[in-house]
Amino acid sequence: MKILKRKTRSDKFPLTLHPTGQYCKKVKGKIYYFGSDKKVAIQRYLDQATYLHGHPENLQNQQKIILH
Repeated sequence: MKILKRKTRSDKFPLTLHPTGQYCKKVKGKIYYFGSDKKVAIQRYLDQATYLHGHPENLQNQQKIILH
């Protein structure tokens, strides 16, 4: 029998609402802000996530594909 892991809030939505009213994410000890609108903030985060989490080579490869 497989035991299902209960999803936490962070599994559902990766950003946190900061007291300033902006959505943010702490990556490698630094807080990054993505704006106050939830839909825009999640899109900005997803666009920058590869770079923020330390994989800029993947981002460069994606840009090369788009430019050609």
